[in-house]
Amino acid sequence: MFFLEANFPCYYPHAQLHGGVDIAGQMVDFLAAKSGSARPYNIRRVADTPDICSIDNFLNAGDCDSVLARAAHIENEQPPEVRLKRDSTGFSFEMPIRGDALLTQIASDIDRVVGMTNDLAITFRFRRYAAGESHCAHLDEYEMAGRRLVVTAILYLNNTEGGGETHFPHAKPAPLRIEPRQGRLSIWFNCRPDGSSEPASLHESLPVTKGTKSTITTFIYKKIEDYAAARAASPAF
Repeated sequence: MFFLEANFPCYYPHAQLHGGVDIAGQMVDFLAAKSGSARPYNIRRVADTPDICSIDNFLNAGDCDSVLARAAHIENEQPPEVRLKRDSTGFSFEMPIRGDALLTQIASDIDRVVGMTNDLAITFRFRRYAAGESHCAHLDEYEMAGRRLVVTAILYLNNTEGGGETHFPHAKPAPLRIEPRQGRLSIWFNCRPDGSSEPASLHESLPVTKGTKSTITTFIYKKIEDYAAARAASPAF
C-alpha cells in the first residue's frame, strides 16, 4: 500500500498546525522572492529552557530610528490617551499600533516569525533605560480577557554602549545574557508546552552602565487551548 497524496481545502491552518509546517510563511516567502523583496531571517536558538531565540537585523537601522522618532514625538506631545511612566525601570508607555504602517508591519512580522497571532495586539511597550536604570528579575505571567501571556518578544532599537543585557539566570544549558543591539529581536516562551508556567523564563534587565537602552516589546496573548498547537508549529523553534 502506498500513500501518494493528501489534499486539503483552501482553509489550510489545520494542516499547518497538525503538520508543523509554516505553510503561510512559505507562501509569503515565495511571493516576496518573486517580487525581489524577500526578508530572510537568521534565527538562532540561544537556550533550550526556556525556548529562547534571537534574530539579528530583524529591523534595519532606518526603521529603528523611525520608531525612536515616533516615541520622541509621543514623549514631547504627551497625548492624553497615552500614559507616560517614569521610575527606576526607566521611561515607558504603551505605543499604539493601529494607524501606524511601520508598527503594524513590525507586529505582523513578529507574529509570522513566532508562528502565532497576538490575540491582543493593541500596543508595543516602549521603554528607555538611562545609565543606572534596570528592571529586577520577574516572570511575564499575566492573564487578560481569558488569554495568557505566552510569548514575549523584545526588539532593541539602539546599540547600548555598556550594560543593559537581558539576563536569564535559570536558562539551560547555562545562564544567558542577551546584549542589546540595534535591530535585534529576542523571543521567548513564558509557558511550557502544556500551558503551565515556565519558571526558567525568569529574566531581568541588567543596569545600563553607559549610554541608553531603548526597546519595544510585544506580549503575545493566546487562549491556552490554542497555545499548544500553535507552539508546536512555530517556525522560530
